[in-house]
Amino acid sequence: MAPSSAWPRKGGAGFGGGTRGDLYLRVHILPHERFRLRIGGDIELELPIAPWEAVLGGKVEVPTLDGPVEMRIPPNRPGWQDLRLKDKGLALPGSGRGDQYVRLKIVVPPKPTEKEIDLLKQLASESGFNARAGMELRRALKDETRSMILWRTERALLTVEDLARATDLHPGQVEKFVGFGLVDPVAGGGSNPVFAVDAVERLRRIVRLRRDLGVNLAGVAAILEMRERMENLQRELQHLRLRLGIED
Repeated sequence: MAPSSAWPRKGGAGFGGGTRGDLYLRVHILPHERFRLRIGGDIELELPIAPWEAVLGGKVEVPTLDGPVEMRIPPNRPGWQDLRLKDKGLALPGSGRGDQYVRLKIVVPPKPTEKEIDLLKQLASESGFNARAGMELRRALKDETRSMILWRTERALLTVEDLARATDLHPGQVEKFVGFGLVDPVAGGGSNPVFAVDAVERLRRIVRLRRDLGVNLAGVAAILEMRERMENLQRELQHLRLRLGIED
């Protein structure tokens, strides 16, 4: 759902002979079979690749809004790290275009041949790779948050990827919110920030404001700041009531 646009004085007549109101038009964009909308004119595409393409890399053909283009996949590229095609997104207001982000999805042959199976068995016996190494560090919270918690010392800290899983967002969207200052890391910064668990609920508030109400990022920042001030005032008021012995 796109943010609403306003046409001044195109609404209904005002009460008591007052001036006409404004007309607000809210646009609902239908989902596309391939592309998904992101923020600021950016779009994303999930691109299937074979396991050997993920390991070895290579050049592949990628669909875009302007037609297929060639893109190079670096060797050993993690699936959660997006590749970017600059200026392949939607047109931006005024001038320019957003970018297209490509998320790699590793798929396996639906009916491998006997030779392929033999080669995979040989790889399994020769390789020392353990895909589940380090899983003891991750614990899933089996509640409504569905958060993936990364235990880094005695305190639960979340990576960008953990936040994305917990809120059903793309990691790039989380990074954009972080870059705008809507979510602050507790440590790390730079390319490896980590966040406290309460960042999950903060992100969900941001998503509700963006998707349900069409609030822009500046408006979201103002609303969150006002909410924090109100919560601080409520805590101060409660503390004062306790000091004065006033019961609720």
